Amino acid sequence: MSNTITRNDPDTSAQVGKNVSAAYLISPSSLLATEPGAAIDGQRVTYSATYSGLQPGTAPTDIAGLYNGASGLVKLTRIIVSFTQGTAGDVDLYLIKRSTVDNTGSSTTVPAIPYDSYDAAANAVVRYWTANPSALGTAIGTLLIAKLYGAATTAQADRLILDFGNRAGTKAITLHQNEGVYLNLNGITAPSSASFAFAFEWTES
Repeated sequence: MSNTITRNDPDTSAQVGKNVSAAYLISPSSLLATEPGAAIDGQRVTYSATYSGLQPGTAPTDIAGLYNGASGLVKLTRIIVSFTQGTAGDVDLYLIKRSTVDNTGSSTTVPAIPYDSYDAAANAVVRYWTANPSALGTAIGTLLIAKLYGAATTAQADRLILDFGNRAGTKAITLHQNEGVYLNLNGITAPSSASFAFAFEWTES
């Protein structure tokens, strides 16, 4: 079996019109420089930070957030949230983008774990609050509001999974220096015995 090359490719122009056995010649410059099976954006340095057992304070506002603490770009790719409470029910969960960071207040930093242990430490910071920040960062706007169902304490909780940048016409949420994305409960009466679990995944460049 033979195939005839007719494409005007600079790397194969000398072969045009000649019969070549078994397969077409392929220009090396046309190959993506990625690992086999990797997504186009799958070579970026990636981190995750997760925590379980967050008990919000009274009338909670921002309860957890990811912000960019350096001059590079941080791209948020995934958030996972779930919670349990004394009596099953819904809460409205807000995802707010801010141009300045929340006051640290009664907060704890969550370790950022690189997917490749040879990568440098993360520039982005993930925190959670057990009491409201004394000052919230300046809001750019609310990215979304979602109903989150909290199961009774002894039941299996539902999970809200938010993926960004994996659909046509969308991109990962980009955070420039000091910008952040925060999970917010809009000052509701905190559900009895509420316990939240969350995870942030992001890339840095």
